[in-house]
Amino acid sequence: DADKVLVLDASDAFTLKHVLKSEFGAGNAVLYTAQSLTDAQGLQVQVNIGSTILGIATAKNSTRVTTTTLMASGTSAPVITEGAEALSLAYTPKKVGSKLIVEASVTVDGSVSAYRNSALFVDGATSAVSSAMAYHTGSTVAAKVPIYFEMTVADLDELTFSVRGGVHTGTATLNGTAGTFFAATQYSYIKITEVSA
Repeated sequence: DADKVLVLDASDAFTLKHVLKSEFGAGNAVLYTAQSLTDAQGLQVQVNIGSTILGIATAKNSTRVTTTTLMASGTSAPVITEGAEALSLAYTPKKVGSKLIVEASVTVDGSVSAYRNSALFVDGATSAVSSAMAYHTGSTVAAKVPIYFEMTVADLDELTFSVRGGVHTGTATLNGTAGTFFAATQYSYIKITEVSA
């Protein structure tokens, strides 16, 4: 259909945008149904057709943070006292009942062979709502550890999302490597997208 353009957002492996020029105008976008599609990394994308984007907020941080506080790789969710904060972002929802899609990635380096871990916390709650891990051998081997989370908006109060990272042994460096690789062009990021239900 010449009136429909499928746009892959290169900065976001999870979000597919479907621009309906004939119905909404060239400047507006809705999320495209992707139940039978996968993104470039082979991840299944689940969104509803016609979900209007209500708001987007982003943040990134390339300032290196070093911590010896471990983030355990166990059978329970990470807690907010583990590791260190890579960055945070506050967002005020626009509509009750809408969906918040939170996508983040923490660049985690370790001083030894270890799990590079990341975790997402909401409003300072003790337990993480989402977490991920990647094992790397050796030192100064950074990994981008992605996190994905969805929630339904219950009220219009501001929410603060904190992204933390760490290793299960050794010393962790967040938002880059312990060395000077790529200068300050390595970073961690978070993106919050609010869509209608």
